[in-house]
Amino acid sequence: MLRVHIYPLAALFFCISAAPVIAQGIDPYFDQDLRKANADPRYAHLATAAEKVRVYRLHNYTSDNWDALDPTFDGLVSATAAARLRSRIVTTGRKPPPPPIDTKVIASTSATVPAAPTPVQSPLVAKNPQPAAAPANNSAGQWVAYLRKDFTDLYSINSPNIPADSTGAAFSYSSDQIAKNTVWSGEGAVFAGYNYLADQFVLHGQPYILGFTAGPYYTWNATFNSNSADASKNSDVQTAGGVAELAAGNFLGVDRFFEFTRVAVGETQDYVKNTSSLSATADFIPVYDPLLIHYPYWIKTFGSSQLGFRFDPDFRIQYDSINGENKLLLFSNRTDSLRVGPQVGLWLKPFGAVPYLENLIVNAVYHWDEELYSRQSLYWSEVDFTYKLNANFGITATYQNGKNENTGASTNLFKIGLSSALDFCTSGCSSTTTPAASQ
Repeated sequence: MLRVHIYPLAALFFCISAAPVIAQGIDPYFDQDLRKANADPRYAHLATAAEKVRVYRLHNYTSDNWDALDPTFDGLVSATAAARLRSRIVTTGRKPPPPPIDTKVIASTSATVPAAPTPVQSPLVAKNPQPAAAPANNSAGQWVAYLRKDFTDLYSINSPNIPADSTGAAFSYSSDQIAKNTVWSGEGAVFAGYNYLADQFVLHGQPYILGFTAGPYYTWNATFNSNSADASKNSDVQTAGGVAELAAGNFLGVDRFFEFTRVAVGETQDYVKNTSSLSATADFIPVYDPLLIHYPYWIKTFGSSQLGFRFDPDFRIQYDSINGENKLLLFSNRTDSLRVGPQVGLWLKPFGAVPYLENLIVNAVYHWDEELYSRQSLYWSEVDFTYKLNANFGITATYQNGKNENTGASTNLFKIGLSSALDFCTSGCSSTTTPAASQ
């Protein structure tokens, strides 16, 4: 069976706007914060640059009301409030911008966001869909390639998890000196293709095409035992095919409601059982930030620590057809299988902004479906605990239980090993960030 679910993307894209700003003093943070506010769809409904900056700062810089720092606040920062802001920056770990070269007072001018701003990620970098960096020729498209553990780990081929917050392709090795058995295992997914993202939002509930990505993919999941007595535990499942994803903004005319549709078709080869099957999968993923559906949220826990999480539901339809005589699919005990059901996921960063512990990320998924031919209820659950050694490499402990998404085989497995997540983008991929760095 083809495993092609991808936690889709949800919503950080470029918004181009211009609005008059009347400045009463020097505000060295205004342009920086305006760029970030315009890169976040939560502020897309605000009409003026001053209002976007005000609300952005309310959400990101203060635990209390920003107006309390400056009672006359009108979208700008007074000298006193700016000093307090700098003090808060020190305590939250936010790095201030370099001193402005031109210290002239900004007076009755227009603040225009650059046509190709640097993409800024939300505090929840791990499953927060991000627009790819705009190409140098101002085109909205680029060629991309990603390496992850699977498509759930990739999250979205339109705007994937960045490597620093992905599990990554996993590799493990063990040697049992008593049983004289060496075990090698590996699991990974590679996608390469063309990625297009619209360069701005459409407001007031008008539906529009947000992005489109398509290309070939290849996945593998294999375990090899050196001792012939354990040969029955071997597995070698590889899938190759093509996948496409269409993202719609303001879906059904609802402002800030996005929907991502993914369709994939491929051929799965089981080299141990010597079987081949054709697989097709469709995923329908809603994204609606007011209800925190596929959208991040941070909770302050103790000291400077923050708990970051995101809830990721979607609905999946999967069809498989096995080739060859006297061959049956384990999903249905027939030559065909049609499975329909929901999947829920949870991404966690339990110790955000805590030195060393902030490198720990947790990915959990539970998929329930109904097999319509045999009328069986199936499930698959997986939890990954990954400690990132750096942006691209980590140590991952995994627990899997249920019907394997690739083969239908009953699974109850724990393993630990090295993992690697890599990106390639012709015009630059999204960079790593932390809760503090994203502020």
